[in-house]
Amino acid sequence: MKRMKDNRGLTLVELLITIAILSIVTVTATSFMVTGSKSFTKANADSDLQQEAELAVNQIEDMVIDTNGGITMEDNEDKAELTMYHAEKDNDVTGAEVITYLKEVVAWDKSTDEIRYSQWNVTYDEASGQFVEEGIPTADKQLLTDKVSKFEVDLDTDEETASDGTTTQIVRAVQIRVGYENTSGRVEYATSPIITLRNRMLLSANPEVIFEKPPTVDANFSLWYKGNGVEPDPATPIIDQSSTVTRGKSYTIYAYLDGSNKDISHLVNWEIEETSSKSTISSLGVLDVGVNEPNDFLTVVAKDKTNPRKTARGVLKVEGGSSKSLKAVHITTRALKPFNPQYGSYVVTDGFTQSEIDQITYKWTVISAQRVENFVDTEKNLDLVVKQEPANYGQLLEIILEAHSDITGETVSDRVTYMIDPEGTKENGDANNERGKLMHADVFHGFTNKAWADKMTVDYYFCNENGQRISEYDYLKEYVELEAYNGGEITYRLSFKEGIPLDQKYYVKVVFYFEQTWTGGTTWTYERIHCLPQVSLYGRTCYANGTVLGNRFIFHYAVDGYYENAVAGDSTLPPQVCKYEVEEFDYTAPSGVIITPKIVQNVTEGDDCTIHVEGEFETTGIDYTNQDQIAWHSMKIKVSLIECPSVYTYVTLLFDAENPDRCLNH
Repeated sequence: MKRMKDNRGLTLVELLITIAILSIVTVTATSFMVTGSKSFTKANADSDLQQEAELAVNQIEDMVIDTNGGITMEDNEDKAELTMYHAEKDNDVTGAEVITYLKEVVAWDKSTDEIRYSQWNVTYDEASGQFVEEGIPTADKQLLTDKVSKFEVDLDTDEETASDGTTTQIVRAVQIRVGYENTSGRVEYATSPIITLRNRMLLSANPEVIFEKPPTVDANFSLWYKGNGVEPDPATPIIDQSSTVTRGKSYTIYAYLDGSNKDISHLVNWEIEETSSKSTISSLGVLDVGVNEPNDFLTVVAKDKTNPRKTARGVLKVEGGSSKSLKAVHITTRALKPFNPQYGSYVVTDGFTQSEIDQITYKWTVISAQRVENFVDTEKNLDLVVKQEPANYGQLLEIILEAHSDITGETVSDRVTYMIDPEGTKENGDANNERGKLMHADVFHGFTNKAWADKMTVDYYFCNENGQRISEYDYLKEYVELEAYNGGEITYRLSFKEGIPLDQKYYVKVVFYFEQTWTGGTTWTYERIHCLPQVSLYGRTCYANGTVLGNRFIFHYAVDGYYENAVAGDSTLPPQVCKYEVEEFDYTAPSGVIITPKIVQNVTEGDDCTIHVEGEFETTGIDYTNQDQIAWHSMKIKVSLIECPSVYTYVTLLFDAENPDRCLNH
């Protein structure tokens, strides 16, 4: 008889025992895993702290090794601070030795557990004889490490006795320790080896004791110069305003101690005092005189590198070539028609020929409140056409002119403003920006919005270019005449009397107030700003040719804003408004020959702004035997307004008989 298999499962007791055993095994395994993970994380964190501390120790160790001046370590309640003084020697471009003094500080802030590095330059002040720490650090509190619980620097010192018996503490070796608290709360250290110093280092934080005073120029010095392939050769002393250099040539400037031939050029810095100079001087004292140097004299300055207040100057007279400079450009008004202002340009130059003036380039830029740059032109004159649309009515335009010369590399500029008529009328421009004597007597101004009113009042006052009243100018109203009309058309006549100062620009605002009582008191206003430009005289240095012109000389200048009444001529023309004085006249002639220049005629040509003036020479003691021995060099003329002497300009004529093509064509 076969026995049947036993197919019974686990009893409940057996199952509970199995689960309990598995739980014990799982908890044990998990515990091992968690403990291992924590140990790994802790080991990593401790390793990171150790590496960061060791890196900081290595950085500080490098600083200590390079230090060659002095070192101290202070530890107090708030911080521990390692201070080092260092001197670096180098050579400048001249080969001269230059010493840079540094103060370095490694500080542990106990409140933040951070170690930071700072550095300052230290300079020697010869006047006080002391080393001075500069106030602004070159490196400011740069973080080296944080989480620091200890910062210790051991200094192994020795006593050094000098021949006079004095003793000095010398640091022989240094050891650095940075402590950090590990994850177990125990303090561990990153420690440097014992650093045996290769440089002699004092136990001191006083730069007066640490550093030797730098060599200085202990006597006065003067400037000498030598031509590079030109005179003078050899080097000679620079005698102010007598020693000469030539445009386009090169020279070497030297600084010599007074009373000796000791060259101290390597101990000074060189510069040229004139800011407008086209010449240069290198750190080696090589002076390159510009081909177009505009100055007749150059001031070369040498400054002691250790004490810039100790200087020597030499003033050199510049000769030869041509002194050229683009000094200024001025915007002159040709016409201010409605929506069509027309301007001209006048450049002030020094030493330019007419052909060089013709090569000057121009750039006009018109800026409005709505657009930054909406018009650019490159012509000598500007004819601006503004669209007659309401969006443009009342806009204030800024008009800028730039003039550039490729010959000298200079760029100059000028600006004016133009107010577009706020009413959009076709009859009036920018208030006919003219200035003169009753010039507006026959000029009538009107408004586009013409309307009849049974009551009208008008007022006017001086203002700025935006129409804001300037009450300080109320006393000038007596020089203005205003006559208004309201006969179906709103018009008025504005005129200016003599007496308004000529050397200032003024704006006059005219305001009309209207009222219609039969419509219930409807009111409205019309207004316009009128401009009276200041009177300006512009002159320039130009070439004239005595041989071609015989005994005649010609020059010209511009009078801006005075227009028709600026003519200065004979009795058939309006009264003369300008005064002419010959201030300088340079010429050579045989003994007994005297040449006297004078102004003989003034006429206007071209537009109303420009005046051409002619003159002649009177001579005594000249005859056909010596007339060829006369040489005209230059003449300087002052042109000023008779009514306002503070408005003036200078015109200089350069006579060049050897270059007839330089004569200006007037």
